[in-house]
Formats: sequence, structure tokens, C-alpha cells
Amino acid sequence: MSIKKTTTILVSGLLLFACTPNQVSIPSSSTSQSTHDALGPVLVSSNGNNFYVWKYNGRIYVIGSAGMSQAFEKNYHLPYTRTILGAGPKGETVVFEVKKKQPDYTDRLVSRFDSTPFLIDSKGSRYFVWKYQSRIYVIGNEKTNKTFKVTHHLPYTKTILGFGPFGETVIFEINKKDPGFVDILKKRYQSS
Repeated sequence: MSIKKTTTILVSGLLLFACTPNQVSIPSSSTSQSTHDALGPVLVSSNGNNFYVWKYNGRIYVIGSAGMSQAFEKNYHLPYTRTILGAGPKGETVVFEVKKKQPDYTDRLVSRFDSTPFLIDSKGSRYFVWKYQSRIYVIGNEKTNKTFKVTHHLPYTKTILGFGPFGETVIFEINKKDPGFVDILKKRYQSS
């Protein structure tokens, strides 16, 4: 057998070995549109039709215009962005829309995003965890929770610096009539 023929057989064998079915991923043409849509962006918040928060691919996207929001929903892409690692309510990466001709546009989006409270955990009607202005608020009363959604304020609190999962300040609701209430909230928060 010639060297050329042996080399060809050897290379062919290596190619067949290298491309076993377990190692090659071929996209299925039978993937339905609904499956594709389920993997697309999800609108988390819309504030006055001039502020859109999308969740997609483990990241949060903050968009300031209806047109760009619609384009993002369709294309899953923003042309110009500023990315801040760990700025999301649960430590997600946040991607902000940038407008090249408006230098302060993104700063306004960052400020608006930071001043929007996000519910990050809820255990029925007895336990609520919010992320607001880089702090975590733990509420143990449904009535207080409804008030916080509107006012973004708790009247009586206990604050623990660096108690959050990413070193955030955690603010616990206090019930003046029940001194052990805050300890119950701390236990619930730590176990979640």
C-alpha cells in the first residue's frame, strides 16, 4: 500500500472518529415557533411606556423607548449598550440601552432602574422580599407590602449592613406590637 493511500485512510478514520453523534450537535428543523418564543425575552416591567425592563438569557435589559423595546422583543438585540455586572435585583448582569447622540440618556435609565422596586421573593401573603435602591427590604405583612409597593417606604425597620447575598444592606420590617417578629423574618430570609 502506498503512503498516500495509507494517509488518506488514516485521515478518513480520524474524521469519522472525531464526528461521533455524541459530539456533533445539529439544530433540529422541527423546533416549533412556540419553543423559540418561550426562550425569547420576557417583559418584566413597563413604567409609563418610556421605560422597559426585559429579562432574557439570564440578563436584564433596560430600554427607554417603545420603538427600541419592540425591536428588542423581535430581534433580541440592542445596537449600543452599557453593561453593569451584578446590578440586577438578584445579582444579574444589567444591559442598558445607549443613544450615541444623547450622552445622559443611559445615566437616566440607570437612575430610573435603580429607583424602581422589584419583588424578588414571595412566600404567599406572609413574606415579601424587595430590591430597591441597591438595598433589600424584607416585609412580613401583606398590608405593609401593599403600602410599600406605592410609597417605597417602611415606617419601622431594623437595618443590617452587608446581610444580603451580594453584601447588600437588608432592611427588615418591625412590628411594634410583636418584638419577635423581626427575628422570624430574619429566619425566613436566611432559609430562602
